Amino acid sequence: MLGRAMQYINFIRDIAEDNGLGRRYLPLLDTPLEALSEKEAKKNPEAFSAFIRREIERYQGWQKEAAKGYSYIPRRYRIPIMTATDMYCWTASQIAKDPFIVFESQVKPPKFRILRKGVAHLLGVALSCSI
Repeated sequence: MLGRAMQYINFIRDIAEDNGLGRRYLPLLDTPLEALSEKEAKKNPEAFSAFIRREIERYQGWQKEAAKGYSYIPRRYRIPIMTATDMYCWTASQIAKDPFIVFESQVKPPKFRILRKGVAHLLGVALSCSI
């Protein structure tokens, strides 16, 4: 579930890049959108934003399910996994705030944020992102 969740955020984050490569990984079911192009999104911004936020909710459901298994992962491996999970969660939250950001840049957390969160997990003072 964790791999599925992380890959799905990659699909959402990389919409513009994938468009350029002729790829589409997100289903357009139950939406009036005909494509995930910037042009189509600007024609119907409410539908595009709603679509992206629904897909982020799908990610959050998978992520929540995956988090149930953290206690089974040895601490040595759990720290980097939870840090990576937090960064995907941060990416999802940035996209949810402004879905059109996927056409402007590839959303990635700053290195300092990654390092800070990793140290916090190492010290046991950080909780994984809340869903």
